Amino acid sequence: FFFQAEDGIRDAQESRGLGDVYKRQVHGVAYFENDEYFDRGMKNTDGVEVGSIVYYYDEDGNEILNEEDRHTKTSVVFLRVLCLLICFALCIIVYRHYTLKLRILKEKKLRLPEDTLKTSGLLSKMCLELFVCSIFCPPGIDYKIEGKLLSGAYSYSIDSIIMVIVLLKSYLALRLLEQYSRWTSERAIRICKKYKCQANVTFAVKAELKKRPYFVLAICMILTIIYIGVAIRTFEITYAPNKGSLAFDFKYLLNSYWLTIITMTTVGFGEGYPSTHLGRIFGVFACIIGMLLVSLMVVSLTVSSEFTPEEEKAYKILKKMNDDENTKEKAANVMRSLFKVHLNQVKKGSIT
Repeated sequence: FFFQAEDGIRDAQESRGLGDVYKRQVHGVAYFENDEYFDRGMKNTDGVEVGSIVYYYDEDGNEILNEEDRHTKTSVVFLRVLCLLICFALCIIVYRHYTLKLRILKEKKLRLPEDTLKTSGLLSKMCLELFVCSIFCPPGIDYKIEGKLLSGAYSYSIDSIIMVIVLLKSYLALRLLEQYSRWTSERAIRICKKYKCQANVTFAVKAELKKRPYFVLAICMILTIIYIGVAIRTFEITYAPNKGSLAFDFKYLLNSYWLTIITMTTVGFGEGYPSTHLGRIFGVFACIIGMLLVSLMVVSLTVSSEFTPEEEKAYKILKKMNDDENTKEKAANVMRSLFKVHLNQVKKGSIT
């Protein structure tokens, strides 16, 4: 058996049969700061760091896993099957939610009795939610996308990409706002119906943003930092720079959060930046969302400093009174100055 080295630099240097088991040892040049990227050792040849990875195969060419790898693979398969069952149950719950919502709308006479999910306008929303809730990484899907970028190499695994997309399911937290907010209560629904608007999640978010702008913006800022920070770390932690190249340490999640914060606030100290394609895409998202949130904060500060009509009247009266007092004080100062000049002239005898 002859195998090509994984990095394409040289062929396998050793391939020998061990009974019914075949051993492949792959040598590829790679530069790392420590041994964490290699599970089975490092060795040095002519001053170059060389990774030595050993694989075992049976006579049919199937890889033989050791006990630890077999246990890890079994756990991964079990967790993915569990995710499959959870996604299936979640899709059923979403479908049941929309059918009950349609029934409630009919009871409140907000929809016609003969309306269906399609004619009521709920079908498109339901399909979108079903699509998001059905995203998961199936068992056996362990593909990777590898390549070189800048002064290093990147590696995207399918499960990490799906994991970042799965975080979109956090939108389900808005269901709590729709269920327990005062802006979507029965009274709010009656009032909104009177003025021909809907007391839905969008109305509740707008109302909270109007009433408590800083609280809502702080929540949005924190959630954005968490989501984008996790996404950038997921894609950047596998980036391996070449020897002599500096790279930001994405091993710690707090570093990724810090990078997201300075990117969203457009500070950009320059000590770190994403190096992969997907990491840079989320960096752009952080810039855009950060500018929007900062702009909303400035607008909220402007609105909160505005006077009500009653406060405006009181302000004008007080301002006029203060201006009058200032005018009187200036006039008194002028009179005192003229009196002092007159006294000085009298003392000098210029005025009798």
